[in-house]
Amino acid sequence: MQISRYFIIKSPELGQRRVTFIIDEAPIIAGFFELLMDICVAKSYGINYIFCFQSVMQIKAMYGEANMIDLFGNCTYSLFYGSPGDVDKKFFAKLSGVPLNKLRKMPTNKCLVCTPRKAVFAEKLDVM
Repeated sequence: MQISRYFIIKSPELGQRRVTFIIDEAPIIAGFFELLMDICVAKSYGINYIFCFQSVMQIKAMYGEANMIDLFGNCTYSLFYGSPGDVDKKFFAKLSGVPLNKLRKMPTNKCLVCTPRKAVFAEKLDVM
């Protein structure tokens, strides 16, 4: 993930602009762990990340629970689109303070949007 370091070193004026990287299947790419270490520094330069992954268990299995918690702690928003299993539901229930039963009954047209201070259910966008 040298690209974010390149932007920070080569472009100090980025504090005036916003750059967002969307990283799909984030936990399985090389350098993801190093990227986690750069998040706080990158934020101060106007660089944001959107990490996409299928399950919190991917991160936990590859990088450990402490790093998984650090990742979510550095996120401004976390979105939960639902999951067939209870592992992700339990994690997001703890993260958001939303009762587990509400996540188990979450309609398929809803998602959970979590911030460090609150969580709300929102409509999923229908792009088709």
